[in-house]
Amino acid sequence: SHVLTEGPNEFLLVIPGDVPPGLYLPRLTLAGPAGAIPALTSAAEPRGELFLAPIRIQPFVDRTPPEVYTEEPIPPPFRLEVNEVRLRPDNSLELHLAWLTTATRSQDYNVSLRLTDSAGNFLAQLDTAPGFGFLPSSRWPANEWVNDWLALPLPAELPDEPLVLTARLYEAAPVAQHDAMPQNNNYPTSQWAEGEIVLDQMVIPLTEVAAGTYEVRVGVYRPVDGAFPRLPAIALPDTPLAGDQFILNEAVTVP
Repeated sequence: SHVLTEGPNEFLLVIPGDVPPGLYLPRLTLAGPAGAIPALTSAAEPRGELFLAPIRIQPFVDRTPPEVYTEEPIPPPFRLEVNEVRLRPDNSLELHLAWLTTATRSQDYNVSLRLTDSAGNFLAQLDTAPGFGFLPSSRWPANEWVNDWLALPLPAELPDEPLVLTARLYEAAPVAQHDAMPQNNNYPTSQWAEGEIVLDQMVIPLTEVAAGTYEVRVGVYRPVDGAFPRLPAIALPDTPLAGDQFILNEAVTVP
């Protein structure tokens, strides 16, 4: 309650700390020695109960910043060291890189090499898998350096100025794919006989694929605890395939 004085009056409404969060309607009442005094309209007519604008009580949020104890910096998921860069007689840049991952990976990453001038213009670029496909990142051991030799073809002429070479890993997402057991889920591998050759036909929709030329990769995987590690792929008679995947000889061109 508050005792009114002549002229404007200001009220401070103290909200108890145990009020549940929610939307509330403050109600304004007047009382005199004889009891309640009804509120009046601008025409001096009695009106019903007078409610003020609603207020919302928000849940209490402790905004005290938590204490963080860090004994040593958290290492990045990948590390890269450049051991050697040299120009070869065939006008390509030979790079001896070394990759390190802090944990084993289920996915295979690609390598991006970009050579740019001082204005950021691309002069040469290469996108490939580590080791040109023979060092898939899904097979890198944790906390061990993996040596990687790559060659970046250079244009016939380069500007006479310092150039910037950038190397990075990235996950190349497929633009279209088909996942199913063989023969539209009707002939799982558990039913295959040893040495059997199984014919399989698949359809990959390309309606949402942008125009361009794409390669088709085929692999077999087994779902394990939310991951999808590929099974070993071997070309006859006994040659392991890079990345445990077979790349079709003919590329697909989407007009």
